[in-house]
Amino acid sequence: MKFQDRLNPLNHGIKSIFSNDTFRSISNLTGGNSAAIVNAIVSSIIQARFVSPEDLGYFNGFAIITGYLFFLNLGLHSSVQRLYPYFVGKGDKENAVDVVEICHAWNVALSAFVCIFFIGLTIYSVVMGNWKAALAWFAQAFLAISMIYGVYLNTTYTTSSNFTPLAKGTFFGSLFTLVTLPLFWVQPYVALAVKNVVNTTIPLLYWHLKRPLRPKWTFSWEKWVKYNKLGLPIFASFYGANILWRAIENTLVLKSLGIRELGLYSVCLMIFSVVNNIPQSITAVYTTKIIREFGRTENVGDAIRLCRKPLILGTGILILIILAMGIILPVIVPIVIPKYAETVPVVLLMLADQFFTLFDLPYAILLAMGRNTHRNIAVICGMIGFVIPAIILLNSGYGLIGLVLASMFGKLIRTLLTYLFINPKITLTRAESFGN
Repeated sequence: MKFQDRLNPLNHGIKSIFSNDTFRSISNLTGGNSAAIVNAIVSSIIQARFVSPEDLGYFNGFAIITGYLFFLNLGLHSSVQRLYPYFVGKGDKENAVDVVEICHAWNVALSAFVCIFFIGLTIYSVVMGNWKAALAWFAQAFLAISMIYGVYLNTTYTTSSNFTPLAKGTFFGSLFTLVTLPLFWVQPYVALAVKNVVNTTIPLLYWHLKRPLRPKWTFSWEKWVKYNKLGLPIFASFYGANILWRAIENTLVLKSLGIRELGLYSVCLMIFSVVNNIPQSITAVYTTKIIREFGRTENVGDAIRLCRKPLILGTGILILIILAMGIILPVIVPIVIPKYAETVPVVLLMLADQFFTLFDLPYAILLAMGRNTHRNIAVICGMIGFVIPAIILLNSGYGLIGLVLASMFGKLIRTLLTYLFINPKITLTRAESFGN
């Protein structure tokens, strides 16, 4: 056999991967978000050179309450994420549209309520003469809308062609933040607030204009209760594993280490997000794909097999990027943002955290199977495994390193339990669907 003939299967495999719709969706999300992150890094570097860790920690401390308030969203956007692709896979358009309409009405109303609440705090701070708090509360008003209505919009982007607008919105948001950079030379704290408002508002406006679904304004308390019953257990696990988890991290840092350390930790999270963009893009694309496939076949084995390729390829990519970041960061950070040079060891440790984002993908199987109780047990056990060691390590003087170690330990528990609850005995049988 000729050498060229031996290469043909490999060449064919590579071409099939790069021509695949799923790969293009991941590339669109990763590429668009990476471009956005490059812009964000440029603006964040300038921000870090002018904004002290104390001011950054003070400003970001106000975001903690926004993370806790996100719980008011309840389970509706989770119902859309779970039921909409499932009903589409079943060909049931009536129920698919119905769940979107109820979620849309609730999220718009809730966004307006929370925004008014923060604007009220802004006015109060102005009256009290605390302009720093006023700017921080004002920024939270827009962040809250982005978190509540923006998350709903993201759940409606479910097909390969829909992922491009998501990436473009993120890119435009980061691009417009570059306009705010000259303000850092004049008023760093004011610039910090303006930058955050622009970075949350522009993507939201773009996603709203390009939204793939334009539901009617209808609302029913009966249906609201129905879809919350279905979605709340899913939302609880999502909220606990992501937003609440991060809010608790920030709360522990603020209470145990102080404002300055919270500012340092904020920069750690910014750098970490650069790498974590890749596993997030992979899971965003494949989660919907897995749920839709399960809605079509109701076969757990097919859903498990669908996870294998992204897990293997994603692991290889992340290892290479971690090695590269491990070489670059210790050299670049002390030169570019010397005020935050002490964050390098923390960031290097946090790089391993991205594997938990990637290996959380099989959670989509539990989601599709309706095993919400199992996932919530995994999240609760993981949270306990995080909070207790974190308190011990923080009080023992281990600082941010101790917090990151505790958080990763909790995520390890959560991930292992998620895999345990995907029972191998039913991988080739049909699981119960969640129906209407």
